[in-house]
Amino acid sequence: MIDTHLFDNVCRPDTTGKGTAKDLIEFAEEHNLVALVNRPLNGIRHGQIIRLSDAHEVKLPNIEELKSEIERIAHAAFSFTEHIDVLGVEDEEIKNTLISYITSINALQVTWNTFATIDDWNKERDIILGKMAFALTAINQLCNQNVFTWAIEVASLTSKIVNMISSYYATIANADYRRNEYVRSVVKKAFGNGFKGLTLSQTAINAARSVAGIRSVLVGARTPEYVDDVLEAMKHRVPYYDRADWLGMKLH
Repeated sequence: MIDTHLFDNVCRPDTTGKGTAKDLIEFAEEHNLVALVNRPLNGIRHGQIIRLSDAHEVKLPNIEELKSEIERIAHAAFSFTEHIDVLGVEDEEIKNTLISYITSINALQVTWNTFATIDDWNKERDIILGKMAFALTAINQLCNQNVFTWAIEVASLTSKIVNMISSYYATIANADYRRNEYVRSVVKKAFGNGFKGLTLSQTAINAARSVAGIRSVLVGARTPEYVDDVLEAMKHRVPYYDRADWLGMKLH
């Protein structure tokens, strides 16, 4: 067993300067040796083992649902600002607070995914929730049950949207998620649609299968889920890639 990358020049160092170095696979083929790949889901980056799997990866919230809910509350916000005078709010400060709250919610249509960091979003979230709390208190003082019921529904929807956006930023800030997204992007740039439609673990398995000269890929099968994942990977045919193809990943 050799603990190395497939294409490292470890078997015959080029000491002549004439380009005669052989990588592991070439060496095995030249000497009629069977090459097996073990633990294809284990990768090494900066000296650390990383798991090439998204089975337990944190997931983004449903983006389409989030956009739909923001659009829904934006329509409600527009209706609110158009008819705010019928609420009978005489205090201009309270009226301006209500408008400010609704306007901040409406603005999420274009700003929800533009915050640079989760901390920036958290600051905006706290402002929105603070305005919402003040607005609910003000509306409650109007003693108009219909208006208050409407406001509670809007507040409930606001909380749902805020939680979904918070989940979005928490996910994209997650180190595992960011690394996996990076790996996926590099694979796509280097191989186009060669591994399209595969999970990260299935991509890792089929990546080993795609190397000309690899006779077998040894995978763990401790759970039925692992077996199902491998069987799903085996359904996909992948072309053979050579040393140049794989080393080309470093360009991305």
